[in-house]
Amino acid sequence: MASKYRVVDVDAHYQDDPRPLHKYMEEPWKTRIRDWSGKYYRPVGGGITHDAMMGGRIRVGKHKELLQRTQGMESSRESILETMEMLEFETIIMVPSQLLQLANINDKDRANVMAEAHVQYMLDDIIDPEKGIYCCLPVPSQDPVEAAKLIERYGAEPGFCAILFVTQGPAPPLGDRFYDPIYDAAEKYNLPCILHSAFSGPDANTYAHGFGKWSEAHGLDFAISNMIQLTSLVMQGVKERYPKLDFILQESGIFYIPQMMYRLDNEYMRRRSETPWLKKLPSEYVKDFYYGTQPLELPSNINHLKMVFEMIDAPNTLMYASDYPHYDWDHPSCIERLTFLSEEDKYKILGENARKVMRFKYHPAGIKMEVTKKR
Repeated sequence: MASKYRVVDVDAHYQDDPRPLHKYMEEPWKTRIRDWSGKYYRPVGGGITHDAMMGGRIRVGKHKELLQRTQGMESSRESILETMEMLEFETIIMVPSQLLQLANINDKDRANVMAEAHVQYMLDDIIDPEKGIYCCLPVPSQDPVEAAKLIERYGAEPGFCAILFVTQGPAPPLGDRFYDPIYDAAEKYNLPCILHSAFSGPDANTYAHGFGKWSEAHGLDFAISNMIQLTSLVMQGVKERYPKLDFILQESGIFYIPQMMYRLDNEYMRRRSETPWLKKLPSEYVKDFYYGTQPLELPSNINHLKMVFEMIDAPNTLMYASDYPHYDWDHPSCIERLTFLSEEDKYKILGENARKVMRFKYHPAGIKMEVTKKR
């Protein structure tokens, strides 16, 4: 039975094997991807190449058989439905694992080919909006013109509820007008932008070279990736250029958000002439964005968490994200058990905010829904 909160998970991970994508490609990419041995390089690299599970010493919950299926190289529609039933999710948004690193491919042609093939594969084998399985359009941000064309080709598909950026890698940062063709297309199709953080592992750390341990790099990279993009989006006035376009930043917890609110306010008040397009304090724009909850910080003094919820207007800005099946995933109970939240607040965070913002066209019973927008 589904949870009474009608849970929407805005960040569950599809475990993608690039090789099945070859059937959607032309040469020379077709055979290069089809015949990839799994050694020497990855078509899309990143932190997933490292030992996240510490040789099997880290386990994810008690559901070992299900975990073995979902932690494999490739997920299936059947395993996703089993996960939804196990965790009592009404709706799930599947975010790729390898394709998250799309922005870090320097070869624009390969990035475009990989994105196109991934989209076609997901339509054929994974997406099922009538059963609550949705996906995102992964956009090759290094080529905004081609990314916009991708959205034009597939933006009307009911199984795509958002477009997907990775926040580690885009240069310039995502507030730059360089990306306006993508935002134009996303706004046209009423597709919000999911900005998902990422991680390159300690041997290829992005922001602090020399870290030796997974915990050092993993603890820092995700938050800094989102801090950079949030700063750029706010200070470059993207919400003024695109007031109807929603943004959801994911997988960095929430404690970084108030820090950025007040740091940016301080800078703005000292140097307002640099950002004449802003019509209110940066902290107010920050609260116009949405944020995935995972990994939710749990301080020993719960009042500290309550204070952060108050500072960021959490009932109206947070969306539940599991990050399943990664080892640090969060069960919906991480929100359900917070006694300082009202029942209405829990309903909002666990599902209603996502239903208000994401372009869901069906609920799991297969009945067409009206597409709604935020307040």
